[in-house]
Amino acid sequence: MCAGFVTDWQQHLETSFRELDFCLAGGESSRTAMRRIVSVVDEIQHYPAQITLLATHGNLMTLLLKSFDNTVGFAEWQNLTNPDVYCVNLTQPPQCADCKPITAC
Repeated sequence: MCAGFVTDWQQHLETSFRELDFCLAGGESSRTAMRRIVSVVDEIQHYPAQITLLATHGNLMTLLLKSFDNTVGFAEWQNLTNPDVYCVNLTQPPQCADCKPITAC
């Protein structure tokens, strides 16, 4: 999110879910991060595997879910537990299983 220490980082994180181009000095906007993770998912689809595991940190995972469902945001990030597992069906368009953590696909 940024290159240095920020005391009110959660407030900035919340802003970054509403304003996708918001970016602190030395950081990355949510829009840029979403493009980056979506490109990884697009690349994964070129492989013949039927099931793929993708591991990432919570903010990037929430942004990936937001790319599938624009209503996902800061509140969903706040409700993350550690670890969370989401099952995403890569249909056209991709769909997350209600975008709620699951224990098995």
